[in-house]
Amino acid sequence: DLMKRKIKMAMIFLTTALAVTGCGSKTVENDYVKLGEYKGIEVEMEKAEISDQELEDEIAFQIEISTQSREITDRPAKIGDTVQIDFEGTVDGEEFEGGSGYGYSVVLGDGMFLEDFEKGIVGMKAGEEKDIEVIFPEDYEESLAGKKAVYHITLYSIQEVDVPEYTDEFVAENLGYETRKEFEEQLRKEMQEMKEETIKSLAIEEIFQKIISEAEFKEIPEEVYESCKAEKERQNAYEEELFGMTQEDMGLTEEDIAADIDYMVRERIVMEAIAEEEKIEVTEDDCDAYIAYNMDYYGFNTADEMEEVYGSDGIHAAVLKEKLGDFLLENASIKEADPKMEDADLATAGEL
Repeated sequence: DLMKRKIKMAMIFLTTALAVTGCGSKTVENDYVKLGEYKGIEVEMEKAEISDQELEDEIAFQIEISTQSREITDRPAKIGDTVQIDFEGTVDGEEFEGGSGYGYSVVLGDGMFLEDFEKGIVGMKAGEEKDIEVIFPEDYEESLAGKKAVYHITLYSIQEVDVPEYTDEFVAENLGYETRKEFEEQLRKEMQEMKEETIKSLAIEEIFQKIISEAEFKEIPEEVYESCKAEKERQNAYEEELFGMTQEDMGLTEEDIAADIDYMVRERIVMEAIAEEEKIEVTEDDCDAYIAYNMDYYGFNTADEMEEVYGSDGIHAAVLKEKLGDFLLENASIKEADPKMEDADLATAGEL
């Protein structure tokens, strides 16, 4: 699901390697931390441009999500159809590992299975069973290379995919623009804005990482640690419910989560120190505006739901990071980098 994919991108923000160095800034110190340089940090940012290929890929995606399928009952399967099958494979009468599957959806002709396997299904009708002989290629895995297998196929249904033609009429009916040209101009503009925001977010994150890595932490306030820990636990519980996966399923260990909490704590100590020095404040109206603007994007139906997950401290920190991020980038030394983001997901990196 595209929204879930974007929410996930926002919630578990991943950074890229942008070169960062420091130059000239006064020292800031309080009871918890002594900061190094945080103004004049050098950061490389690529110019946000959308290539023709990126635009074509997004157009193809828009066509794909408008593609519909219908069940076929009056003809046999043909190349291009999607079929629902069970298959049981044997070699010399014996089943082999990975040779059976149930409830598989197969697009005939897309090469997901061996060519002889997919061609053998062509001509079958819904409800039919059939044995298909397949010779594994010589360069297949050693235990099966060159051997003959017999697959017993049970075909349950046939779906014909109706891919719409990309015309002015399609654009008008499905995308809300009168012509393809009008749609493509707006699409390129929106993609560029999203790419600019992503590049900016990545650069800001690198600046924060540089500041935090060079900071000297004297003491970690227990109340800040406990607040961040509780917030992280609520976030994790929300993600697990949203995606139906545990943190372990997502590839995160207890050590990873502990490191995330530690970074959250240090980031917030650093942010408060800079905010106090630069007299940057967060008001209740700022927090309300942030929630109103972001709650749909983060997948919440109400402001209360969002506050329940992130808490007032988390919302405050997110708003402060936005303000400080803009300040630090305005005071950074920016150099243009070679394009690195052509293949990247353009979902805007979040602050929560």
